[in-house]
Amino acid sequence: RREALLRQRFEQQRAEREAERQRELEAEAARIEARLREELAASPDASGADDAGFMRDAEALFEEQAAEAGGVDLETEVWKHLRGHLGGEIGYRFYGYFSPSRQPEGERVLDQGRLLLRYRVALSEAIELLVAPRLRFDDGGLSRKVQSGVVDDEPRRPVLSFEEALVRGSWGTLDLEFGEKIFAFGSADLYNPTDLIWPVDYTDLLDSEKIGVPALHLAWWPGGGDTALRLVWLPWFVPSRLPLPGERFFAFAPSRALPPVRERDLPPRTLGAGEFVVRAESRLAGFDVSLTSYYGWHRLPVLEPLTTASPPFVALEPRYTRRLVLGADFAREVGDFILAGELAQTFSESSEQDDFLQYVFGARRTFFPWDRRMTLSLEYAGEWTTAQAQGEAITVVTDLARAFKAALLTRVRFEPVDDLDLTLAGAWLLHGPDSFYVRPEARYHFGAHTELRLGLDLIDGRPGGFFDRFGDDDRVFVDVKVVF
Repeated sequence: RREALLRQRFEQQRAEREAERQRELEAEAARIEARLREELAASPDASGADDAGFMRDAEALFEEQAAEAGGVDLETEVWKHLRGHLGGEIGYRFYGYFSPSRQPEGERVLDQGRLLLRYRVALSEAIELLVAPRLRFDDGGLSRKVQSGVVDDEPRRPVLSFEEALVRGSWGTLDLEFGEKIFAFGSADLYNPTDLIWPVDYTDLLDSEKIGVPALHLAWWPGGGDTALRLVWLPWFVPSRLPLPGERFFAFAPSRALPPVRERDLPPRTLGAGEFVVRAESRLAGFDVSLTSYYGWHRLPVLEPLTTASPPFVALEPRYTRRLVLGADFAREVGDFILAGELAQTFSESSEQDDFLQYVFGARRTFFPWDRRMTLSLEYAGEWTTAQAQGEAITVVTDLARAFKAALLTRVRFEPVDDLDLTLAGAWLLHGPDSFYVRPEARYHFGAHTELRLGLDLIDGRPGGFFDRFGDDDRVFVDVKVVF
């Protein structure tokens, strides 16, 4: 009861502070406007000329000028439209690594810039268009070229691509989406085995991000309640993006002698090579539960040894194989805790890939020490190999999606003052030689639109552990983002 009262008082105090801040801003804006209008009225140029018209309502002025000219001001109409439908963010990120990379192209200092636009417009009462182009560039050569088609399957991260681009319709209990979309499945906080069916950009392993997929997504809400049935058809395969040889997070050490690696063999773009997802979501006996079935492709390839006709006589061919994934997840609030868990069983059609069961169970709780919010998440993730792979294919690159074979995951978030978040996240791998990853981070909001992040990525472990291969990648990062 004490925690409930503290939580209620905290929310009430925050709401009062926000209301008081909004009133002060409105009052200050009114004072500034009144002063400027007085100065304008006293100005000898206050004759309605263009050089004095900046204090007038811009839209009214432009409309008046257009009416006088007997036409429509196209520039004004375009800006009026974009102001209500265009948003996005612009940001800059700095990485400073403490050690030189074992990879020859690994930069000690890396600067990255990004611009994301989101254009959303209603085409009718039921249909909406969303287009989100994304521009990314850096001084380390990680981003090159532009997305060449509707599928983002470039080996390197494109400078210009689409995060999403789709048409969305809603008719009663039926929702329909068609286009490039980013999906998110799962109920756990830190690790989602049921979400690993989607492609991921691993160019930066510690700041990996999802890749949009061309999809036809149908959602049916019978009765308009908490139950939904989702059907997703993916006509074209989109692979996960791996770090390339020479880049910092490349999976193999430079000292390891590898045969030549051929160009990857992507699945054909035919109707028979499409992928399908069926997902059912509901609320039963206080539990939020979901069941997922996916038939498609492994997003990461196996490197299959091939005999060649000329020296060197052995080469490696990256090849993608089919799989069936059956998953389930749940979440429930129990007292002050939120409990969640996920299971995902993968059946590989090729004998060169394992069959395996991935799972995660954990809890999240929010406290209010010193009348400030603190959230603690703790999860255990594991994997059980249900059928061993056969053959000589090299599958080490698939470790990126199967790193948590036995791992403790945690995140603590604390808000010591308004607009400041302190977060400590980490993963301790218990499978094989111990290794761990820790990220302390501070995030400060300058008002509603600007955010500053400062943090560290710290990696260590015993030789042979998963994170040991990235032991030289400890770094500091600074990120500035402006949302508009």
